[in-house]
Amino acid sequence: MANCRYILHVENGIYFIRLRLTMPKLFDPKVEGMVLAFSTAGLTSWEIVKVNNISVYQRSVFNIIKNKGTKREAKSKGLKSPKKLNTRITVTPRVIQKVKLLTSKENPPKKNELARQHKVSQSTIHRLIKRRHVQRFHFRRPTVGFYGEYDVNIPQRQKKTGIALFQPERSLCSKTCV
Repeated sequence: MANCRYILHVENGIYFIRLRLTMPKLFDPKVEGMVLAFSTAGLTSWEIVKVNNISVYQRSVFNIIKNKGTKREAKSKGLKSPKKLNTRITVTPRVIQKVKLLTSKENPPKKNELARQHKVSQSTIHRLIKRRHVQRFHFRRPTVGFYGEYDVNIPQRQKKTGIALFQPERSLCSKTCV
């Protein structure tokens, strides 16, 4: 691995070797300028590090000389330095609140409809419902009746061994229902 360091750690007489990831070092433009000036003068990377007491590693000096790295490559080609890409945070408090409101209704919309409304993925909506406990169920049940003969009454959530269950009760529908 390029940007990692092994650390020896002792606990109760037992030795542990841990891998610690490190970020690539950013050098001061003055240091990079000095390294480039010495390299154009004909010094090797070893001579630049040892003789001139520059506090960088020999590999870093080599990378500076050979223009390794995205910023240096862009600069050497005369382009702008590339932007640092940050991922868009989709699960904002506003989205959580909207999903809570929509799923707490009697007949909540489907996950793909919620995802389309809030411009997030279906897996994000699923994660909101399951992990953040927005609501423990997500079933689609008819509120009118089956074939106009029966009326479906959905009772409150019944808990049975920690799983939310719905058991629709059928009753004969009155004439106003049809």
